[in-house]
Amino acid sequence: MMSSFRNHQWQVTKFGLELMQQPDRPSRANWIERERLATTVVQDGVSFFEWPLHMATKRWVYIDAFCDAFDVALQRHKDRCDFRIDPDMVRRSRNQAVSLANRSALGGSSPA
Repeated sequence: MMSSFRNHQWQVTKFGLELMQQPDRPSRANWIERERLATTVVQDGVSFFEWPLHMATKRWVYIDAFCDAFDVALQRHKDRCDFRIDPDMVRRSRNQAVSLANRSALGGSSPA
């Protein structure tokens, strides 16, 4: 499957955002359909994109890699899925996700 962006953990495809097969993870599908990328959540009266916050709670996710791929996926699919991207919400969501991930064992960083 062709991807428009790929890092060590995620790839952006015409279908959305997909986890690449990982040697330390069971081979089960992990993907987010393009239509669901812009799902939002409100915490303490502040809006965020839901997926970065959700993925930040997963100990196996390198949150920087996820957020990089998520940002590209939002841009690639925004016209096809007819959603507006607020750059402030993108930044706010990434910052919140990194903060959440920093509380986990991976610390929100990519492997060396």
